[in-house]
Amino acid sequence: MSRCCVHKRLVVAGLALLGLLTPAVSATTITLGAAANYAILAGPYVNQFVLNSSDTINGNVAVGTHGSILWNGPKITGNVYEAGGVSGTNSAHVSGTTTTNYNLNTAVSNAQSAESSAAALATTTSVSGGAISITGSSQNLTVNATGAQTVLDVSSIFINGGNLTLHGTSSDIFIINVTGRGGITAENSASVLLTGGLTAYNVLFNVEATNATVDLQASSSSVFNGTILALNSGATLQTETLNGALIAAFGTSTTSYAIHANSPFTINYEGFGETPVPEPGTLTLFAVGVGLLLAARNRKSNAGLQACSSSAVNKQEQA
Repeated sequence: MSRCCVHKRLVVAGLALLGLLTPAVSATTITLGAAANYAILAGPYVNQFVLNSSDTINGNVAVGTHGSILWNGPKITGNVYEAGGVSGTNSAHVSGTTTTNYNLNTAVSNAQSAESSAAALATTTSVSGGAISITGSSQNLTVNATGAQTVLDVSSIFINGGNLTLHGTSSDIFIINVTGRGGITAENSASVLLTGGLTAYNVLFNVEATNATVDLQASSSSVFNGTILALNSGATLQTETLNGALIAAFGTSTTSYAIHANSPFTINYEGFGETPVPEPGTLTLFAVGVGLLLAARNRKSNAGLQACSSSAVNKQEQA
């Protein structure tokens, strides 16, 4: 086989392996833009943004202009961005860098545009009574994808002990607009689960009302999957794990909201509309594949050189 053929086969095989690393592309009409860069984006004039030593934020954290923080030793495995006028105590253990007087205007504007755009979407599905109410551990609700982008409007989401399950493929999008002040409440062992390949990167909860409830105080085994966009409300976080992001508490000089993490709480950043990071196992598979391809190429090259050498020797002997 010629070297050209070997190279072509290597390229084809390499592209096939690379395909394993490429996630399905999601076609959403909503983008968070620069606001999608943060595990927590606390808006301008956030009042009492509290994180404690038992809290872990795996991602970047940003605080809007004139925000007030009280961070008592939380772990932040990312960067911290503070806009101008931020005050308070910052004793966080930050693995990245901390930048002050950072311009968050674009992120704030992008979040506001996403909120209004999501609210304007036509619904594609509904639930009985126009609200989600799960009041016991044996009570569960599954919402199935209706197409590439599923839009659901509900007045509130209340989960006490059961599960809300969103079912769709890895390329499906869920946008859930929560229109009433009841907002989102998850208590006891409540979870928001994803099945069928759907990921938290493709789930957005848009809390529209002013001063709505955003209360995640379930058990340590509970998981809430998706980005919560609650610009006109604060949030209370306790014990639970959020896979996604929180963008909340956008105030003004006359109106402010608080974000409180009252006890062990974890956020694993999976920003809406962002590209998932390949699992370590997939990266290992890719590396092994590349190694095998290079080894095969070397064997082919060595065999070719040996054949050439033998041919040359034979010609010399015949001469």
